[in-house]
Amino acid sequence: WNEFWERLLVDVVAVLVMAFLLQGLWFFGVDLLERMNPSLESGLVRTSARLGIPWLLAILFGIGWSAWRAWGTTEETRFRR
Repeated sequence: WNEFWERLLVDVVAVLVMAFLLQGLWFFGVDLLERMNPSLESGLVRTSARLGIPWLLAILFGIGWSAWRAWGTTEETRFRR
């Protein structure tokens, strides 16, 4: 267990928690708008469906960024020693 795995775990958990929080806010907002104006339901459902792939790509990008950042931390540690 070293600094790489520690940084990777912390960053991946942060990315996933943020993703789930934002997703929850989206669904809450969609539900609120549907209750206020039921005629918006079909448009909001289509919009949610269209955002699925970009949302997944954003999460994968965040996990990739976490790995890149953890690797950079490892390289910094090597040069300090």
